[in-house]
Amino acid sequence: MQDLIILMYDAYSTTDRLAVSDILGNPHRNHVLHVLRCHGTPMTLETLAMHVDRSNATDPFPGSATGVEPVSMVKLHHTHLPKLDDVGVIRYDSYEQTVVSVNDERLDSLVELGQQMLESLRYDRPRTD
Repeated sequence: MQDLIILMYDAYSTTDRLAVSDILGNPHRNHVLHVLRCHGTPMTLETLAMHVDRSNATDPFPGSATGVEPVSMVKLHHTHLPKLDDVGVIRYDSYEQTVVSVNDERLDSLVELGQQMLESLRYDRPRTD
């Protein structure tokens, strides 16, 4: 099993591994993807920011007493959405300030890689039997 997981992990590029860490490891980008998947696209920047901030107020992230601090439209527009677009998870039209689509296949692939990365950590530990 360990060899299979390592082979699956090695099949992905370093770029994909970095994308997993940057996107799925960032609570704001992770939450943006959750909102987009729940509410669908196309979605304007203003509507996305409203949904993200509203859900943060009523449904805090696990392990957080207060949830994630509100994400401004400026941060979404200049940081989070371009990063998601760069790795092919969404298509963001910065001129129209609209998330046009979510690439579910690409996102699912990165989620699978993230799971494999975590699983490989389990098998890479030395045994203490």
